[in-house]
Amino acid sequence: ILGLGAGKGRACYEMAELTGAACYGMDLAANNVARGNQLAEANPHLDLRFFEGSFTDLPPAVVDAGPYDVVFAQVSFCHVHKLLDKIFQQVKRVMTPDNVFIINDYLGSDSEPDPLTKEHVYKRLHFEVLQGPRAWREFAADAGLVLLHYETLDAHMRTAYVDMANMAKDLGITSTDGTPLYVNYQQTAAAIARRDVGMNLALFSL
Repeated sequence: ILGLGAGKGRACYEMAELTGAACYGMDLAANNVARGNQLAEANPHLDLRFFEGSFTDLPPAVVDAGPYDVVFAQVSFCHVHKLLDKIFQQVKRVMTPDNVFIINDYLGSDSEPDPLTKEHVYKRLHFEVLQGPRAWREFAADAGLVLLHYETLDAHMRTAYVDMANMAKDLGITSTDGTPLYVNYQQTAAAIARRDVGMNLALFSL
């Protein structure tokens, strides 16, 4: 298993512990990789490895350890959607026709988003570009990935933001820019309702 944008390695650890599979994670942040390697050292009964690198250009160590039976990414590609075509091509490098790629991603709109979405979603989450559902699927197809299953998770996403807005309001939390966090969450829920942003779950093969 290969996790792209693996963070501190918790998902890789859970998968390895539950399945017995070797699970390797890659992340751009050196401190996340260090935390992942600490997790690996603390669990010598598991085959865990963590690499520093970018999914826009996979490092040789990650490519050489493949191909992988499963490649996964959890809300990580959205931070570099302007390079989504290259990312999908990199995923294909470490797959064979017998392998699968599963991804959960944050999406934008196939049209220009509302200024409120730019202010309360893009700005807060540091998004430069978010691909809409149609463009997102076209990039995957152009890279040679075959879509096996696709789910739109917008309704679940909106419910979560409504719940988080209520909690943030009760706690009086403020965003780093001084805006009450509940306002940003409420506006994100509204952006989802406008279909300015959304979330998906997709399964691919070659």
